[in-house]
Amino acid sequence: MMILSKPSLAALLLAGVAQAQYLISELSFGYDGRITGKQDGKIPNFNVKGSPVPPEILSNRIVLTPVAPGNQRSSIWSEQSLNHDTWVADVDFRASGTERGGGNLNIWLTSSKGPEDIGTRSAYTVGRFEGLAIVVDTYGGTGGMIRGFLNDGSIDFSSKPALDALVFGQCQYAYRNLGRPSQIKMRQEADNFKVEVDGKLCFESGKIQMPRGYRFGLTAATPDNPDSFEIFKMVVMADKTGQQQQQDKTKQKPKAANKKPAAEKKKEKKDEGEPSQFFQRDDGSAAPADPPLDGDDIPDADAETYTTSRSQFADLHNRLQSVNHHASTIYRTLSRSIQANDKRHDELAKLVSEFRGELRRLEALEGVRNKLENLEREVKSLRTEVSNKMSVSERNMKNVLSDHHASITDNIVQAAPGHGKLILVVVAGQVVLAGFYVWYKKRQNDVPKKYV
Repeated sequence: MMILSKPSLAALLLAGVAQAQYLISELSFGYDGRITGKQDGKIPNFNVKGSPVPPEILSNRIVLTPVAPGNQRSSIWSEQSLNHDTWVADVDFRASGTERGGGNLNIWLTSSKGPEDIGTRSAYTVGRFEGLAIVVDTYGGTGGMIRGFLNDGSIDFSSKPALDALVFGQCQYAYRNLGRPSQIKMRQEADNFKVEVDGKLCFESGKIQMPRGYRFGLTAATPDNPDSFEIFKMVVMADKTGQQQQQDKTKQKPKAANKKPAAEKKKEKKDEGEPSQFFQRDDGSAAPADPPLDGDDIPDADAETYTTSRSQFADLHNRLQSVNHHASTIYRTLSRSIQANDKRHDELAKLVSEFRGELRRLEALEGVRNKLENLEREVKSLRTEVSNKMSVSERNMKNVLSDHHASITDNIVQAAPGHGKLILVVVAGQVVLAGFYVWYKKRQNDVPKKYV
Protein backbone atom coordinates (compact mmCIF):
# COMPACT_ATOMS: atom_id res chain seq x y z
CA MET A 1 0.00 0.00 0.00
CA MET A 2 1.42 3.36 -1.04
CA ILE A 3 1.42 5.99 1.71
CA LEU A 4 1.38 9.62 0.65
CA SER A 5 3.15 12.21 2.72
CA LYS A 6 1.30 15.28 3.94
CA PRO A 7 2.87 17.66 1.35
CA SER A 8 2.09 15.21 -1.45
CA LEU A 9 -1.51 14.86 -0.28
CA ALA A 10 -1.84 18.63 -0.03
CA ALA A 11 -0.44 19.02 -3.54
CA LEU A 12 -2.93 16.48 -4.92
CA LEU A 13 -5.82 18.16 -3.17
CA LEU A 14 -4.62 21.55 -4.36
CA ALA A 15 -4.48 20.28 -7.93
CA GLY A 16 -7.99 18.93 -7.56
CA VAL A 17 -9.63 22.10 -6.25
CA ALA A 18 -7.38 24.81 -7.66
CA GLN A 19 -9.01 27.23 -10.06
CA ALA A 20 -7.55 29.72 -12.49
CA GLN A 21 -7.44 33.39 -11.60
CA TYR A 22 -9.25 35.82 -13.87
CA LEU A 23 -8.06 39.34 -14.57
CA ILE A 24 -10.61 42.05 -13.81
CA SER A 25 -9.56 44.46 -16.54
CA GLU A 26 -12.00 47.23 -15.58
CA LEU A 27 -10.26 47.47 -12.17
CA SER A 28 -6.69 47.12 -13.50
CA PHE A 29 -4.12 49.12 -15.42
CA GLY A 30 -0.48 48.62 -16.36
CA TYR A 31 -0.81 44.82 -16.52
CA ASP A 32 0.45 44.77 -20.14
CA GLY A 33 3.33 47.17 -19.50
CA ARG A 34 1.38 50.24 -20.61
CA ILE A 35 -0.70 52.67 -18.58
CA THR A 36 -2.72 54.61 -21.14
CA GLY A 37 -5.20 53.14 -23.58
CA LYS A 38 -6.23 54.37 -26.98
CA GLN A 39 -6.96 57.81 -25.59
CA ASP A 40 -3.63 59.38 -24.73
CA GLY A 41 -3.42 61.00 -21.33
CA LYS A 42 -6.28 58.99 -19.84
CA ILE A 43 -6.55 55.67 -18.04
CA PRO A 44 -9.57 53.62 -19.08
CA ASN A 45 -12.08 53.08 -16.25
CA PHE A 46 -10.16 55.35 -13.85
CA ASN A 47 -10.39 59.00 -12.78
CA VAL A 48 -7.13 60.84 -12.13
CA LYS A 49 -6.97 64.12 -10.20
CA GLY A 50 -4.34 66.22 -8.47
CA SER A 51 -3.52 69.63 -7.06
CA PRO A 52 -1.79 72.01 -7.45
CA VAL A 53 -0.62 70.14 -10.58
CA PRO A 54 -2.30 67.05 -12.08
CA PRO A 55 -0.41 63.73 -12.02
CA GLU A 56 1.85 63.04 -14.97
CA ILE A 57 0.64 60.00 -16.93
CA LEU A 58 3.50 58.37 -18.83
CA SER A 59 3.47 55.30 -21.03
CA ASN A 60 4.56 52.88 -18.30
CA ARG A 61 3.88 54.71 -15.02
CA ILE A 62 1.95 57.47 -13.31
CA VAL A 63 3.82 60.14 -11.35
CA LEU A 64 1.34 60.92 -8.58
CA THR A 65 3.61 63.37 -6.77
CA PRO A 66 6.62 64.97 -8.49
CA VAL A 67 9.94 65.76 -6.85
CA ALA A 68 8.98 69.45 -6.97
CA PRO A 69 6.89 71.32 -6.01
CA GLY A 70 5.84 70.02 -2.62
CA ASN A 71 2.44 69.94 -0.91
CA GLN A 72 1.01 67.85 -3.74
CA ARG A 73 -2.27 65.91 -3.46
CA SER A 74 -3.17 63.34 -6.13
CA SER A 75 -5.60 60.47 -6.54
CA ILE A 76 -6.61 57.61 -8.85
CA TRP A 77 -10.09 56.14 -8.41
CA SER A 78 -11.72 53.27 -10.25
CA GLU A 79 -15.07 53.87 -11.90
CA GLN A 80 -16.20 50.28 -11.40
CA SER A 81 -16.86 48.36 -8.18
CA LEU A 82 -15.37 45.08 -6.99
CA ASN A 83 -18.11 42.43 -7.03
CA HIS A 84 -16.14 39.41 -5.82
CA ASP A 85 -15.82 37.72 -2.45
CA THR A 86 -12.27 36.43 -2.98
CA TRP A 87 -9.74 38.46 -4.92
CA VAL A 88 -6.11 39.54 -5.20
CA ALA A 89 -4.93 43.12 -5.82
CA ASP A 90 -1.33 44.05 -6.70
CA VAL A 91 0.01 47.61 -6.59
CA ASP A 92 3.53 48.29 -7.90
CA PHE A 93 4.96 51.64 -6.78
CA ARG A 94 8.27 53.41 -6.36
CA ALA A 95 9.21 56.22 -3.97
CA SER A 96 12.29 58.38 -4.37
CA GLY A 97 13.46 61.69 -3.00
CA THR A 98 16.03 63.51 -0.92
CA GLU A 99 17.37 62.18 2.34
CA ARG A 100 14.82 64.15 4.37
CA GLY A 101 11.96 63.79 1.89
CA GLY A 102 8.56 62.63 3.06
CA GLY A 103 5.02 61.83 2.07
CA ASN A 104 2.54 58.99 2.15
CA LEU A 105 0.84 56.62 -0.27
CA ASN A 106 -2.67 55.35 0.52
CA ILE A 107 -4.37 52.33 -1.04
CA TRP A 108 -8.15 52.44 -0.55
CA LEU A 109 -10.96 49.92 -0.90
CA THR A 110 -14.04 51.88 0.12
CA SER A 111 -17.74 52.18 -0.51
CA SER A 112 -19.10 53.76 -3.67
CA LYS A 113 -18.98 57.16 -1.93
CA GLY A 114 -15.24 56.83 -1.39
CA PRO A 115 -14.16 59.06 -4.30
CA GLU A 116 -16.44 61.85 -3.03
CA ASP A 117 -15.72 61.39 0.69
CA ILE A 118 -11.97 60.84 0.33
CA GLY A 119 -10.95 62.50 -2.94
CA THR A 120 -7.22 63.26 -2.75
CA ARG A 121 -7.00 63.08 1.06
CA SER A 122 -4.75 60.78 3.04
CA ALA A 123 -5.59 58.69 6.09
CA TYR A 124 -4.37 61.57 8.28
CA THR A 125 -6.71 64.19 6.79
CA VAL A 126 -9.74 62.11 5.80
CA GLY A 127 -12.86 62.34 7.92
CA ARG A 128 -15.37 59.50 7.96
CA PHE A 129 -15.16 56.75 5.37
CA GLU A 130 -16.32 53.19 5.00
CA GLY A 131 -13.76 50.60 4.00
CA LEU A 132 -10.08 49.68 4.08
CA ALA A 133 -6.96 51.87 3.93
CA ILE A 134 -3.36 50.68 3.51
CA VAL A 135 -0.94 53.50 4.37
CA VAL A 136 2.72 53.56 3.29
CA ASP A 137 4.88 56.20 4.99
CA THR A 138 7.83 56.77 7.32
CA TYR A 139 5.72 56.82 10.47
CA GLY A 140 7.55 57.06 13.77
CA GLY A 141 10.89 58.00 12.21
CA THR A 142 11.40 54.50 10.84
CA GLY A 143 12.78 53.73 7.41
CA GLY A 144 9.26 52.85 6.31
CA MET A 145 6.00 51.45 7.67
CA ILE A 146 2.98 49.77 6.09
CA ARG A 147 -0.18 49.92 8.22
CA GLY A 148 -3.75 48.79 7.74
CA PHE A 149 -6.88 50.65 8.91
CA LEU A 150 -10.58 49.80 8.86
CA ASN A 151 -13.54 52.12 9.31
CA ASP A 152 -17.26 51.46 9.17
CA GLY A 153 -18.09 55.15 8.83
CA SER A 154 -18.38 55.77 12.58
CA ILE A 155 -14.83 57.05 13.13
CA ASP A 156 -13.61 60.51 12.13
CA PHE A 157 -9.93 59.98 11.38
CA SER A 158 -9.19 63.71 11.09
CA SER A 159 -10.23 64.24 14.72
CA LYS A 160 -7.73 61.69 16.02
CA PRO A 161 -4.38 63.11 17.19
CA ALA A 162 -2.79 59.73 16.48
CA LEU A 163 -3.98 56.70 14.52
CA ASP A 164 -2.05 54.08 16.49
CA ALA A 165 -5.14 52.71 18.23
CA LEU A 166 -6.91 52.16 14.88
CA VAL A 167 -4.23 49.97 13.28
CA PHE A 168 -5.20 46.32 12.82
CA GLY A 169 -1.92 45.24 11.19
CA GLN A 170 1.47 46.69 10.34
CA CYS A 171 5.05 45.87 9.37
CA GLN A 172 8.26 47.78 8.73
CA TYR A 173 9.43 48.11 5.14
CA ALA A 174 12.14 50.47 3.85
CA TYR A 175 10.58 51.53 0.55
CA ARG A 176 12.41 54.79 -0.23
CA ASN A 177 15.12 55.11 -2.90
CA LEU A 178 15.28 51.41 -3.74
CA GLY A 179 15.69 52.11 -7.46
CA ARG A 180 13.06 49.49 -8.30
CA PRO A 181 9.30 49.13 -7.93
CA SER A 182 7.93 47.65 -4.71
CA GLN A 183 4.83 45.45 -4.75
CA ILE A 184 2.02 45.45 -2.20
CA LYS A 185 -0.34 42.50 -2.61
CA MET A 186 -3.72 42.41 -0.86
CA ARG A 187 -5.30 38.98 -0.81
CA GLN A 188 -8.88 38.36 0.30
CA GLU A 189 -9.51 34.65 0.83
CA ALA A 190 -12.58 32.86 2.06
CA ASP A 191 -11.25 32.70 5.60
CA ASN A 192 -8.35 35.14 5.68
CA PHE A 193 -7.20 38.60 4.62
CA LYS A 194 -3.50 39.22 4.17
CA VAL A 195 -1.13 41.90 2.92
CA GLU A 196 2.20 40.91 1.36
CA VAL A 197 5.15 43.11 0.42
CA ASP A 198 7.58 41.92 -2.24
CA GLY A 199 6.34 38.36 -1.80
CA LYS A 200 6.72 38.36 2.00
CA LEU A 201 3.88 38.42 4.49
CA CYS A 202 3.37 41.81 6.10
CA PHE A 203 0.28 41.12 8.21
CA GLU A 204 -2.91 39.06 8.07
CA SER A 205 -6.19 38.58 9.88
CA GLY A 206 -8.66 35.74 9.83
CA LYS A 207 -11.53 37.99 10.97
CA ILE A 208 -11.78 40.38 8.02
CA GLN A 209 -14.15 39.93 5.08
CA MET A 210 -14.51 42.93 2.77
CA PRO A 211 -18.03 43.34 1.35
CA ARG A 212 -18.84 43.53 -2.33
CA GLY A 213 -19.48 46.77 -4.20
CA TYR A 214 -16.40 48.63 -2.96
CA ARG A 215 -14.09 50.69 -5.18
CA PHE A 216 -10.29 50.81 -5.35
CA GLY A 217 -8.38 54.05 -5.08
CA LEU A 218 -4.85 55.41 -4.71
CA THR A 219 -3.96 58.73 -3.10
CA ALA A 220 -0.62 60.35 -2.34
CA ALA A 221 0.27 63.43 -0.32
CA THR A 222 3.62 65.17 0.22
CA PRO A 223 4.97 67.95 2.50
CA ASP A 224 7.28 70.85 1.59
CA ASN A 225 10.20 68.44 1.12
CA PRO A 226 8.45 65.81 -1.01
CA ASP A 227 8.99 62.27 -2.16
CA SER A 228 8.05 61.28 -5.69
CA PHE A 229 5.48 58.46 -5.72
CA GLU A 230 5.18 56.57 -9.02
CA ILE A 231 2.57 53.90 -9.77
CA PHE A 232 3.54 51.26 -12.33
CA LYS A 233 0.46 49.06 -12.21
CA MET A 234 -2.59 48.01 -10.27
CA VAL A 235 -3.86 44.53 -11.11
CA VAL A 236 -7.00 43.00 -9.59
CA MET A 237 -7.75 39.30 -10.10
CA ALA A 238 -10.37 36.87 -8.85
CA ASP A 239 -10.61 33.08 -8.64
CA LYS A 240 -13.98 33.11 -10.42
CA THR A 241 -15.74 35.37 -12.84
CA GLY A 242 -18.56 37.53 -11.56
CA GLN A 243 -21.15 35.26 -13.15
CA GLN A 244 -19.72 32.15 -11.47
CA GLN A 245 -19.62 33.82 -8.07
CA GLN A 246 -23.19 35.02 -8.51
CA GLN A 247 -24.26 31.44 -9.24
CA ASP A 248 -22.44 30.20 -6.14
CA LYS A 249 -24.09 32.96 -4.15
CA THR A 250 -27.52 31.88 -5.39
CA LYS A 251 -26.83 28.27 -4.38
CA GLN A 252 -25.80 29.32 -0.88
CA LYS A 253 -28.87 31.47 -0.23
CA PRO A 254 -31.19 28.58 0.79
CA LYS A 255 -28.65 27.39 3.35
CA ALA A 256 -28.17 30.91 4.69
CA ALA A 257 -31.94 31.40 4.93
CA ASN A 258 -32.26 28.45 7.31
CA LYS A 259 -29.72 29.90 9.70
CA LYS A 260 -30.59 32.33 12.39
CA PRO A 261 -28.92 35.72 11.77
CA ALA A 262 -25.93 36.43 13.96
CA ALA A 263 -27.41 39.78 14.97
CA GLU A 264 -30.27 37.90 16.70
CA LYS A 265 -27.88 35.58 18.53
CA LYS A 266 -25.77 38.24 20.19
CA LYS A 267 -25.58 41.97 20.52
CA GLU A 268 -22.96 43.58 18.36
CA LYS A 269 -20.29 45.65 20.00
CA LYS A 270 -18.60 48.46 18.17
CA ASP A 271 -14.95 49.06 18.74
CA GLU A 272 -13.12 51.96 17.15
CA GLY A 273 -10.07 49.76 16.60
CA GLU A 274 -12.08 46.97 14.95
CA PRO A 275 -15.21 48.14 13.08
CA SER A 276 -17.76 45.38 13.43
CA GLN A 277 -18.91 45.50 9.82
CA PHE A 278 -15.70 43.95 8.50
CA PHE A 279 -15.18 41.45 11.32
CA GLN A 280 -18.37 39.40 11.01
CA ARG A 281 -18.15 35.98 9.46
CA ASP A 282 -21.32 34.43 10.82
CA ASP A 283 -23.95 36.17 8.66
CA GLY A 284 -25.38 35.08 5.35
CA SER A 285 -23.05 37.24 3.23
CA ALA A 286 -19.85 36.15 4.94
CA ALA A 287 -17.71 33.20 3.99
CA PRO A 288 -19.10 29.95 5.45
CA ALA A 289 -17.11 28.25 8.16
CA ASP A 290 -15.46 24.95 7.47
CA PRO A 291 -17.93 22.11 8.14
CA PRO A 292 -16.85 19.48 10.66
CA LEU A 293 -15.44 16.27 9.33
CA ASP A 294 -18.49 14.32 10.50
CA GLY A 295 -21.12 17.00 9.95
CA ASP A 296 -22.20 15.78 6.49
CA ASP A 297 -21.97 12.09 7.16
CA ILE A 298 -24.84 10.20 5.54
CA PRO A 299 -26.14 7.26 7.58
CA ASP A 300 -25.68 3.86 6.05
CA ALA A 301 -28.75 2.22 4.51
CA ASP A 302 -29.55 -1.10 2.89
CA ALA A 303 -29.39 -1.24 -0.86
CA GLU A 304 -32.97 -2.52 -0.90
CA THR A 305 -34.23 0.88 0.21
CA TYR A 306 -33.17 2.44 -3.10
CA THR A 307 -35.64 0.87 -5.49
CA THR A 308 -35.77 3.59 -8.13
CA SER A 309 -33.06 5.13 -10.23
CA ARG A 310 -34.05 8.55 -8.92
CA SER A 311 -33.43 7.57 -5.31
CA GLN A 312 -30.18 5.85 -6.27
CA PHE A 313 -29.00 8.96 -8.11
CA ALA A 314 -30.01 11.17 -5.19
CA ASP A 315 -28.09 8.97 -2.77
CA LEU A 316 -25.06 8.96 -5.06
CA HIS A 317 -25.29 12.73 -5.45
CA ASN A 318 -25.50 13.26 -1.69
CA ARG A 319 -22.59 10.96 -1.00
CA LEU A 320 -20.42 12.59 -3.69
CA GLN A 321 -21.32 15.98 -2.29
CA SER A 322 -20.39 14.78 1.20
CA VAL A 323 -17.08 13.44 -0.11
CA ASN A 324 -16.44 16.76 -1.82
CA HIS A 325 -17.17 18.64 1.41
CA HIS A 326 -14.85 16.36 3.35
CA ALA A 327 -12.10 16.76 0.74
CA SER A 328 -12.49 20.54 0.82
CA THR A 329 -12.34 20.53 4.62
CA ILE A 330 -9.25 18.32 4.60
CA TYR A 331 -7.63 20.56 2.01
CA ARG A 332 -8.34 23.70 4.04
CA THR A 333 -7.06 22.03 7.19
CA LEU A 334 -3.89 20.87 5.46
CA SER A 335 -3.42 24.26 3.84
CA ARG A 336 -3.66 25.99 7.20
CA SER A 337 -1.34 23.42 8.73
CA ILE A 338 1.16 23.89 5.90
CA GLN A 339 0.93 27.66 6.23
CA ALA A 340 1.43 27.40 9.98
CA ASN A 341 4.38 25.05 9.47
CA ASP A 342 5.87 27.38 6.87
CA LYS A 343 5.46 30.27 9.27
CA ARG A 344 7.08 28.27 12.06
CA HIS A 345 9.85 27.23 9.68
CA ASP A 346 10.49 30.85 8.76
CA GLU A 347 10.52 31.80 12.44
CA LEU A 348 12.91 28.95 13.23
CA ALA A 349 15.12 29.89 10.29
CA LYS A 350 15.17 33.45 11.55
CA LEU A 351 16.01 32.27 15.06
CA VAL A 352 18.76 29.99 13.71
CA SER A 353 20.17 32.88 11.70
CA GLU A 354 20.12 35.10 14.77
CA PHE A 355 21.68 32.28 16.81
CA ARG A 356 24.45 31.92 14.25
CA GLY A 357 25.04 35.63 14.43
CA GLU A 358 25.26 35.38 18.21
CA LEU A 359 27.69 32.47 17.85
CA ARG A 360 29.89 34.57 15.59
CA ARG A 361 29.78 37.28 18.19
CA LEU A 362 30.72 34.75 20.86
CA GLU A 363 33.64 33.60 18.72
CA ALA A 364 34.78 37.19 18.46
CA LEU A 365 34.34 37.54 22.23
CA GLU A 366 36.51 34.43 22.69
CA GLY A 367 39.43 36.25 21.11
CA VAL A 368 38.76 39.26 23.30
CA ARG A 369 38.66 36.97 26.34
CA ASN A 370 42.06 35.50 25.45
CA LYS A 371 43.50 38.98 25.06
CA LEU A 372 42.06 39.98 28.42
CA GLU A 373 43.58 36.90 30.06
CA ASN A 374 46.99 37.75 28.59
CA LEU A 375 46.59 41.32 29.75
CA GLU A 376 45.62 40.08 33.21
CA ARG A 377 48.74 37.92 33.41
CA GLU A 378 50.92 40.84 32.32
CA VAL A 379 49.29 43.12 34.88
CA LYS A 380 49.86 40.53 37.63
CA SER A 381 53.52 40.17 36.61
CA LEU A 382 53.93 43.93 36.51
CA ARG A 383 52.28 44.24 39.91
CA THR A 384 54.65 41.65 41.40
CA GLU A 385 57.65 43.38 39.90
CA VAL A 386 56.53 46.79 41.10
CA SER A 387 55.84 45.37 44.57
CA ASN A 388 59.36 43.91 44.76
CA LYS A 389 60.88 47.19 43.61
CA MET A 390 58.86 49.07 46.21
CA SER A 391 60.00 46.68 48.97
CA VAL A 392 63.66 47.16 48.02
CA SER A 393 63.24 50.92 47.88
CA GLU A 394 61.50 50.90 51.25
CA ARG A 395 64.32 48.93 52.87
CA ASN A 396 66.95 51.23 51.42
CA MET A 397 65.02 54.26 52.61
CA LYS A 398 64.75 52.83 56.13
CA ASN A 399 68.51 52.15 56.27
CA VAL A 400 69.36 55.64 55.08
CA LEU A 401 66.97 57.27 57.54
CA SER A 402 68.19 55.20 60.52
CA ASP A 403 71.84 56.17 59.83
CA HIS A 404 70.86 59.78 59.37
CA HIS A 405 68.90 59.85 62.64
CA ALA A 406 71.86 58.34 64.52
CA SER A 407 74.34 60.95 63.29
CA ILE A 408 72.09 63.98 63.43
CA THR A 409 72.34 64.26 67.28
CA ASP A 410 76.13 64.36 67.26
CA ASN A 411 76.14 66.87 64.49
CA ILE A 412 73.73 69.12 66.35
CA VAL A 413 75.84 68.94 69.55
CA GLN A 414 79.00 69.71 67.66
CA ALA A 415 77.45 72.51 65.73
CA ALA A 416 75.89 74.18 68.82
CA PRO A 417 77.75 77.41 69.90
CA GLY A 418 79.49 77.49 73.47
CA HIS A 419 78.09 79.69 76.36
CA GLY A 420 81.55 80.55 77.80
CA LYS A 421 82.38 82.99 75.07
CA LEU A 422 79.05 84.69 75.49
CA ILE A 423 79.60 85.02 79.25
CA LEU A 424 83.12 86.31 78.63
CA VAL A 425 81.85 88.92 76.23
CA VAL A 426 79.16 90.03 78.69
CA VAL A 427 81.63 90.24 81.61
CA ALA A 428 84.17 92.07 79.50
CA GLY A 429 81.52 94.54 78.44
CA GLN A 430 80.54 95.14 82.06
CA VAL A 431 84.17 95.66 83.05
CA VAL A 432 84.69 98.13 80.23
CA LEU A 433 81.56 100.03 81.19
CA ALA A 434 82.64 100.09 84.87
CA GLY A 435 86.12 101.36 83.98
CA PHE A 436 84.66 104.01 81.69
CA TYR A 437 82.34 105.15 84.45
CA VAL A 438 85.22 105.39 87.00
CA TRP A 439 87.28 107.37 84.52
CA TYR A 440 84.42 109.73 83.87
CA LYS A 441 83.81 110.39 87.56
CA LYS A 442 87.48 110.97 88.21
CA ARG A 443 87.70 113.47 85.43
CA GLN A 444 84.70 115.32 86.70
CA ASN A 445 86.30 115.58 90.11
CA ASP A 446 89.57 116.92 88.64
CA VAL A 447 87.88 119.73 86.77
CA PRO A 448 88.34 123.07 88.74
CA LYS A 449 85.13 124.31 90.20
CA LYS A 450 83.95 127.75 89.29
CA TYR A 451 82.45 129.87 91.95
CA VAL A 452 80.15 132.73 91.22
